[in-house]
Order: sequence, then C-alpha cells, then structure tokens
Amino acid sequence: MTLLGFVMLLCILGAQATVDLRNAAAMAAGLCSTKPTDVVFIIDSSRSVRPSEFEQVKVFMTKVIDGLTIGPDATRVGVVNYASRVKNEVSLKSHKTKAALVKAVSKIEPLSTGTMTGLAIQFAMNVAFTEAEGARKSPGISKVAIIVTDGRPQDNIRDIAARAREAGIEIFAIGVGRVDMTTLRQMASEPLEDHVDYVESYSLIEKLTKKFQEAFCGKRRGEEEREGIEVWRLTMAADIKACSNAATDVVFVIDGSKSVRPENFELVKKWINQIIDKLDVSETNTHVGLVQYSSTVKQEFPLGRYNNKKALKDAVKKMDYMERGTMTGHAISFMVDNSFSPNQGARPGVEKVGIVFTDGRSQDYIGDAARKAKENGFKMYAVGVGNAVEDELREIASEPVADHYFYTADFKTMNQIAKKLQINVCQEEDPCECNSVVKFQKKVEEALQALTKKYILSCVQVQILEEGAAQEVMSGALLSEGRVNHINMMMGLHPTYLNCFLRTQNALLQLDGPLPLSWRHFIIILASARHQCSYLVQHHSTAFLLAGGDESWLRGLHCAPPKIQHLQTLNKLLAHRPWIITQEHIQELVCPGAEARWSLAELIQAIVLMSHAHSLASFVWGCGILPEPEQSGDQSLQLCSPTESCSPRDKARNHQEWSEAVNEVKLLMERMMMVQQQGEEFTQEEMVTRFERERTESLLEHADVQRSVLPDCFSRFVVDADFTYQDFSPRGVQAPPTMRAQDYSWEDHGFSLMNRLYGEMAQLLDEKFQVVCALTYHTMAMHSHVDTSTLRKAIWNYIHCIYGIRYDDYNYGEVNQLLERGLKVYVKTVACHPEKTTPRMYFSFWRQFRHSEKVHVNLLLMEARMQAALLYALRAITRYMT
Repeated sequence: MTLLGFVMLLCILGAQATVDLRNAAAMAAGLCSTKPTDVVFIIDSSRSVRPSEFEQVKVFMTKVIDGLTIGPDATRVGVVNYASRVKNEVSLKSHKTKAALVKAVSKIEPLSTGTMTGLAIQFAMNVAFTEAEGARKSPGISKVAIIVTDGRPQDNIRDIAARAREAGIEIFAIGVGRVDMTTLRQMASEPLEDHVDYVESYSLIEKLTKKFQEAFCGKRRGEEEREGIEVWRLTMAADIKACSNAATDVVFVIDGSKSVRPENFELVKKWINQIIDKLDVSETNTHVGLVQYSSTVKQEFPLGRYNNKKALKDAVKKMDYMERGTMTGHAISFMVDNSFSPNQGARPGVEKVGIVFTDGRSQDYIGDAARKAKENGFKMYAVGVGNAVEDELREIASEPVADHYFYTADFKTMNQIAKKLQINVCQEEDPCECNSVVKFQKKVEEALQALTKKYILSCVQVQILEEGAAQEVMSGALLSEGRVNHINMMMGLHPTYLNCFLRTQNALLQLDGPLPLSWRHFIIILASARHQCSYLVQHHSTAFLLAGGDESWLRGLHCAPPKIQHLQTLNKLLAHRPWIITQEHIQELVCPGAEARWSLAELIQAIVLMSHAHSLASFVWGCGILPEPEQSGDQSLQLCSPTESCSPRDKARNHQEWSEAVNEVKLLMERMMMVQQQGEEFTQEEMVTRFERERTESLLEHADVQRSVLPDCFSRFVVDADFTYQDFSPRGVQAPPTMRAQDYSWEDHGFSLMNRLYGEMAQLLDEKFQVVCALTYHTMAMHSHVDTSTLRKAIWNYIHCIYGIRYDDYNYGEVNQLLERGLKVYVKTVACHPEKTTPRMYFSFWRQFRHSEKVHVNLLLMEARMQAALLYALRAITRYMT
C-alpha cells in the first residue's frame, strides 16, 4: 500500500473535523433549530462535589442551554438537584425564555449530603417528567435526562433506570473523576457508546457541551456527515484503489498516563485495532510497532514481530495500562532513536509513519524530538483527546499541519469515527493464517493442563479453569510469573477484580517509589507475621532475597535497620486496633531532625504496604489458602465444595439439611426484597441508635481469640505479641469516638490526601474499592436475575461498624435483617483475628452458595478492612499536617 493510501485513513478524521466546524458554525448562526424536546438535567451535588466544581456544572448546563431553541413549543428544560434528598430546582413549565432559564440555573445551590442517584431518577420519572410539571405527552416530543455524577450511588439504580428507559426517557450519563463506571452503564440508554461519557475532572466537563448541542441538532449533523464522507470518497477514490506492494513502517506512540483511566485506555486499544483493520499487514507490506509511555517509555512490540492482523490485534489487546506521568517528548525521542532503527525491525528505504496519541499536556519538552522526527523524513500524525494541548499537537504534526493533527473532547468520538468509516483499502487477510497465535494459545492451554495435573485441584480451581474470562487473566499471570499462585487462583473466580488487584500489587511492590524494593517485601513480612500468615511470610521472604535484601534480616526484626524497627508500633495498631492511631504516632516517625526518621512519602507507602498485607492475610485465612508446594511440600489445596465436601460424613448430608439450606436462601431473598422496598424514613437519632445497637451486638459474635505461643518463624518478626484485636467498644469500657463518614471518608478526605502523597496508588486503590463493591453477576445460590446490592452494602458496612465507622445515611437495621449469625461470626473472625478462622466457620454460613460467592464475601471483607485501617491512618496524618 502507498504512503498516500495510508494517509487516507487518518485524513478521514480531517473530513470529520470539517463537518464538526461546519455544524458548529450552523448552530452559532442559529441555522440548527433543535426539534421540540423535554430535557431534564439530574445533577449530583453530594458532599464529594466541591462548591467550585458545582459552579462548573452550572456553566456546562448554561452552555448546553445556550445552544438550544427554548420556548413553550420548542425545547423545555428542567433541573433536578440531588444528594441524600431530591429537589426540583427548575420544572419544565417554569421558564419560557432562555434568559430566564439561565438565571434560574445560576441560583442553584449544592445540597452537600449523600448520593441517592436512584432516588433522583425515580423522582425525575414520577415528578419532573409529568404533565403537572410541564412535560408534554405528544409522541413527537422526546424525553431526555442528562445525569451528571462523580460518585458511587448509595441506593439501587439498575432497576429504576431500566423502568425510566421503558417509560420512554432517553438517559445520558456523565461521570466525573472517581465515578463508578459500572453505574453509568447501568443508567444510560443504548447504544452505551453514545450515552456514557467520562471526564477526568469538573474543569473538563465544558468540553462535552458541543456533543450535547450536536445531539439535539441530530438531523442536520447526520446530513452533513454523509456529505463530508462522500466528498472524501470522491477526492481520494484513486488512492483507495491503489493497494500496491509498497512497504510502510507504522509506529503507534500511545499515552498510558493515569489521566487516561483504564476504561478509556481500552477504547484507545480498540481504536488502534480499527486502524490496523484497514492496513495491508504482511511480511512484505505494512509492518506495525507499538510504544506506550507515561513517566517512562515501554516498547510493547517492535516493527515486524507480527505479520498478520489477528496476531497484531491480539498483541494490542494484551497491552497493560502503565498509569503514571506524561513524558511525550521522551516517547517521541524513543520512537526516533529506537523504534525506527534497523535493529528494532525498521526496514531501510521504507516509508516511516509515526502516530502519537495523547490526552494531556506533556511534562517534558517535545520540540526537539518532534523536529528531529520530521527532519528524518518521518510522517508524523498527532491525535489528542480531552485535556490534550492543541499547540503541542500542531508541533508534533507534519506539514500541512491541518491534515496531520486531530483533536476531540471525548474518547468515544475517536472510536465512532473509525466505526462509521469502514473503507476497505485492501482485501482482508485470510483469518486462518494465524499459526503463531494458535501455537501460543496451545502452549497456554498445555501449561494450564499441567497445573491441573501437578496439583490435586479443589473444586474452586476446576471452576476457575472452566471460566473463559478467568483463563485470559490466568494466562497473563502464567506468562509474567511462570505460574499461577494460589491467591491468584482463588481471586480468578472474579477476573475483573483480579485485574485491579494485580495492577495495584505490582505498583506497590515493583514500580517507582520512595522505598527500596527489598524494604517493601520486608515490611510485608513484618505485617503478615502479626496474623501468623505463613503463606505471605514465606512468599515475601523469597521475594526479599531476590530483590537483593540482606539475608541476615530474616533472622529477626532485631537485625533490621532501626528505621524499620520503629514501624512496629504502627504495624501492630494497623493490624489490630487502627482506631487508636493518633497524630502523635505519626509525629514520632516523621519528626524533622530526629535520627532514622521517615519522610511522609516513605511512611504513606509503608502504611499501604502494611494495610495491604494485613487485609491479604485475612483473605488467605478466610479462603483456607495454603503455601505453595515449593514452600511447604504440600501438593494440594484443601478447600472443597460445600456440595462435595472433604469428609465422608459431610458427603452424607441428608435431604432435610438440603431443604433447610434451600429455605435459608429463599428467606434471605425475601428479606432483601423487603429492604429494597422499604420507604420508611428514620430520624438521625434513630439511625445512631441502630448503629450503636449493631456495634454492641457485634460484641456477642465471639470466637476463641486466646493467643497461643507464636512459632519462631513469626515471633522473630513480632514485637509485643500479646497485643491483639480488642473490640472497638469492649463491654464496660468507654468507647472511643466513632468515626463518622460525614467527618472523614475515603471519597471526600482519604483519597484526596493519598492523591497528594502517593498519587498513583490513590487511583489504583480507589478503583479496587469501587470494583469490589460493584461486583455482581445478578445471581445468588441457585437463583439468577437477583439484585444483590443491599447484601453487599450490608457486609461492607458491618465490617466498618466493627471498626467503629458509621455512615449517617445507612440504616444499620438492614445488617441484622440480611446477615445471619454464622456469617457474622465468620466475618468478624476473618476481619479481626484471621488466624483463628476454621473450615467449620467457612462451611457453616450460606450452605447452598457457590464458592465464588463466598470468595466474593472475602474480597469485600479484605477491601473493607483495608479501607478502614487506611482511613484511621490517613486521618492521623491529616491532623499531623494541620
């Protein structure tokens, strides 16, 4: 294919840009008369939305309104404001002119409480879109709801949103910052790619204005798009036919910084593959290389490694997201000096094309690298999304610049353009010509089968190997580590979560940070020893030595540097009673001028490491995970299915026990339904009373917690072994002050501080917390199509209740309704003194539930415990800093 033929693919974007400009001009000139529509904005003004951010939302609404034709017989606009309650700020009948409407929007104030998104959608459906409030029943009048939110709803939205869509309301969902993307998809209308939008911060929300103006100017936009595409086809007809044997080397340089976010990074990978679909990829024609960059540069694969489209696209799909800074200049220099060099597969005398994709301002200088690329004769394209700086894009692009740089505010626009313009440049390659991929997949399958033979797999492992989604994650772990360890095997029942966990753990243990790698593993050893977790102690002892650690440290804590020894007080508090942590504990470690002190950056990483190890020890004990075979000589996992138990006596369960378990599931589902349908409101005093009652009752969920003598393999790493878990409010003792989420929460306070001190980790932890809370397959035991959100929330809030954390807007009576005593005993034991967990506890609750569901309980437990410990530590740091 000729270089000009390839240029055609990217210049399609230029045709779209022309269409957009023409359309924008039409709207500005009043040529685009929007069809009559009833539009209701549903705006989140919860505590997490700062006043300045709420002002930016109002600016966004004002600009969208400015592009509409407002009037009684044209478009009517309403605004619903929500937090824990809902307020109808502007009804559809209130204002008949644009000026009056804009003035009303400017006066809206935030409510600053919780996040009841489902309640807001229900209100819009039952009130805002009624004739009494100005909605029109005419079949020619569309109903559109635009939801803007930045958090995770505290109520059920899935069913309510579905009913709203069934009622004929078209829903657009806009997410900001730390929003739960699963929630957005549950709210929005189909197709999701047109109805779900995400921006990194409220400062960028204005960039979505044009999209919504165009959405209401739909007919004219569609006509102009078709005209623009047709002009392109006529102009470039000769080049479309020119599928010659001329060779081209193409290198994609892709921004993988943390501002892109995981869900958008997946869209970028799809966009790359849509361009690859149009290239003549072969041994002699087009070769493709891929570079990803953030704070560093990584060559994903060189030119010429993959010579057919399927292998090439598979390699793009497997690209892992880096999530760090934005060093665009460094990345372009790498492309010039390495990617297009002969020893990296570049062919002499072949046309060279570089495609740079970014979503933000570069943190280094790009001018020299961009100039060198063009002086070397490389054809450079620059594609920017979101917060990309257009001046930088122009500097990267080849001449004529207008034909070589492209910008859009929305990631999805990029994909939509590629999907709409399916122009066959060359004949598709035979899909059967993918022998290398077939061989690769065969090797992975053989390796997984070898694992099955090597271990006497439990039912849990067999279930994992049968799951297609999990196989992909396991294959990645196998290729990167040479094996799939027992923790990954267990978490593999939930591949979405496992992906988040592995990325977080890799960043914590392997990526750049203030602490040396060996220190990180040693800190995990110290933390794991508090819970006698031999799995983690042994695993990280090996990793400590591989990272260059001093073998003498493994003789005991006394052999480690004093600086590490000073962590022991904080370690024991985080492990057993984090609510005791005060700013004085932080001051003792970071006080300036003292010997062997910790910087705040070092300390925050150490706190995350310790909390990670403590909570992971709970997961290991809770799921009955034993050390790897090379650690213990044991070749099996001892967990087995509740319906296929280890002992003959367990296998002989009679029909009566089975019936009782089935009835337990039925009763639980009835209680969940009752909780979801409850409309009763309680006073704040009643909510506090219910919390205190639940906390007091948790004291009765007692297990044998007497401390046995620690084996030497643990005691050498433990100081004050008699210091163990003690109830937050022991009977007969004055309780410490409850931590109210309203005063200090992860969303509003902890994340912000962590983001300042350990930015990359804040994003990863936040995503992990959100994923585990939202994780659902809408199944429960033998039932399907079940909304389990109330049950998940009850488990999470019960764990936080045990740790003395109260949510003012949660009814703790739901905990007693939904969690049976056996489950409470198990949860409290695993969360507070995991080393006392027994198989009997595991099998005594939820007898007819699948293993994956019990593992999900352990994931919720692990993350809720970790977040609770982090909140107390971060609050102490906040107080130290102020």
